Order: sequence, then C-alpha cells, then structure tokens
Amino acid sequence: MINILHLNPTKSWRGGEQQTLYLAQFLQTQKDQIKQVVSGNPNSELEKRCQNFNIPYLPLNIKGEWDIFAAKKLTDYIIKNQIQIVHAHTAKAHTIGLIAKKMALKKHYNFKFLVSRRVDFSIKKSKFSFINSITSKKYLSNLIDGYIAISKNVKNILIHDGIPEHKIHIIYSGIDLNRFNQKPSMEKIQQLKKEFSITNEIIIGNVAALVDHKDHQTLLKAIHFLKQENVLPFKVLIAGDGELKSRLLKLKQELKLEEVLFLGYRNDVFDLYYLFDIFVMSSKEEGLGTSLLDAMAMGLPIVATTGGGIPEIVMHNKGGLLSSPRDPETMAKHLKILIQDQNLRKSFSEFNKQFVKQFHYENTAKETLKLYKKVLTE
Repeated sequence: MINILHLNPTKSWRGGEQQTLYLAQFLQTQKDQIKQVVSGNPNSELEKRCQNFNIPYLPLNIKGEWDIFAAKKLTDYIIKNQIQIVHAHTAKAHTIGLIAKKMALKKHYNFKFLVSRRVDFSIKKSKFSFINSITSKKYLSNLIDGYIAISKNVKNILIHDGIPEHKIHIIYSGIDLNRFNQKPSMEKIQQLKKEFSITNEIIIGNVAALVDHKDHQTLLKAIHFLKQENVLPFKVLIAGDGELKSRLLKLKQELKLEEVLFLGYRNDVFDLYYLFDIFVMSSKEEGLGTSLLDAMAMGLPIVATTGGGIPEIVMHNKGGLLSSPRDPETMAKHLKILIQDQNLRKSFSEFNKQFVKQFHYENTAKETLKLYKKVLTE
C-alpha cells in the first residue's frame, strides 16, 4: 500500500487543479494499492470537487509560499499518517512541501518528494538576482526526488536551468475523453446561440485565463487583421477570466472588434465547444495546453502558436496551423484559410479526434503511479 499526499493550495480552478483532480480520481479506483489525501486551502474549488468524488481532503490554511505554520501542520500530519510520497502540484506547494520535508527530517522521518512543473518559463525569471538565487536553491534542492514535466519543452527548460536530467520525468497531461460523449441537449445549444446572437457565422473559440502568457493581445490583433480580409461572417467567443480583462476589453474597443465576445468564467465551458467551428490559442508560453486537447477531442481544427509545448500536441498541417508567438498577421492568415476551406477543417477534425486518444487522463495517471512505485524503490 502506497500512502500519498497531493498538495495543491490554489483556491481558483484552472488546468493544474483539473489535473490534480483527474489523478486523484484514478487513484481512488486503485484502493488495493493506494491510500491518498488531497490537501489545500479550505473552501477551494478543489476541495468542493474532491468531496463530489469522495476523495479525502485535508484543509490546510496556507497564507503564503513561506507559511511556516502551515508547513508545520503539514509535517505533523505527514508523520502521524506515515505518508510515503508528497506530490506538489504547484510552485507554492513546492515551497511548502520542501519546508515540510526539512522539518520531518529533523524529526527523523523521511518521505519521497515529487514536484509537477506545468509552465514553460525559466525558474530564473525575476530581474532581481537574489530572488533568482533563492528560487534556484529551491529547485536544485537534493531533497527533491523527482520532477514531473508535462512536456518535452518543460523538461528542456528545467535542464537548461540546471536540474539533473535523471530527476525529470515527462508525463503528458490528460483529459477526460468520455466527457465529449455527453452532448448537450439541442435546447441548451439553442439557448447558447440565442445568448450570443449566433446565426450562421463561423465561430472561432478560445478557452483560456486572461493572463499574460496566454497573450490575448495577439489574438485580438489577429482578428483585427482578419476583419480586413474578405471572409465569411464570423464571431470570436473567449471564455475565461483573469487579471488582464479590463486591458483586453479596452484593446477590443480600440480595434473596434464587435465580433469578439468576452464570456468571462463559465461553468458550462464544455457545452461551448459544440458551438465552435475553429479553436484558437495565442499563447506565447504554454506548458502543454489541455484546452487544446479538449478542442481536439471535439474534433475541432486548431489555429495556434508554436509557444511552449503546443507543437507536441498540435500537428502542423495535419490537425492545425501553427505560427510563431506574437505574430498576429500569420495567425490571421491561418484563420482565413480555415474559415474559407470547409474540407480542410473536416480533414483536421478527423486527424485530431484520432490523435488525441493517447492523451486520456487515465494514461497520465497510470504513468504517474509507475513513477510513485519507482521512486519508492530508489
């Protein structure tokens, strides 16, 4: 029996939290060999969803990355419950888990410590050298038994930052392919079309947090270029919320993009995919991009950038069209091509539906379980 604690203190709900839940869901089916608990802040979205699946949850009020009191409580729980593996799913969890391991060792208790890395930017991203020095020590600590990189690109960045290659394990993120077998009712689809005033337009969809690395500025500029072309009527639906919302709304107004609708955070995001004809992703950095996998599972053709791990899942000229990051003119050209060519959209659709099958979250979880077993024997 392997005793595991997942640590994810994020209160909101994004891709990393979904991946944590998917992993815990699968491990719940392996009760003959796994005992687990998910730990994070109380009243978080992750806690609510764990409760829905009867996954044990340890509320831990974590006020900041260097919360010593939270780390001490975590350490006490780890020792009392004989936790063998702590899996940190975020950067904040990485710090808290590392402090907890140091505290546990002082009490003569040891556990294996794994860290998931989901982003594709360097760990030395601060302009202040002393902060980079602290961060480097955190990532290069010999108390970390392994890293899980969600793409080859993330692995390469970790190696470039000095982390030994033998410590890094590539395990691609996964999605629930079965979700797309549950098509929303015609009534729901008609309701959404009415909400967004959709008639016969081509619908270009984007699902992403409104944050810097998703680079919606490039997307809006691409739509500005696209409007100058002689193409069929289209609308752009952007689902997601974030810190850049007001700035993006201002840019939309400046560029006079009446075709672009910012939908905010949606609980029915999977229903929205049934409205889309084309899925677009403008990220300048991207660990992998599970919303792209969702779109592919829906059989959507893709227009995206080569940012981060995107080229590892979107095959150029087979399932989508890729351009360099921050290149709105080329992105506009690619959107125009797919808007005008229904047969190409259909060809990309069929390819994506087959290609995405390898990215089921159960495959991700099985590979993670193999890693758990491996580190316990080392």
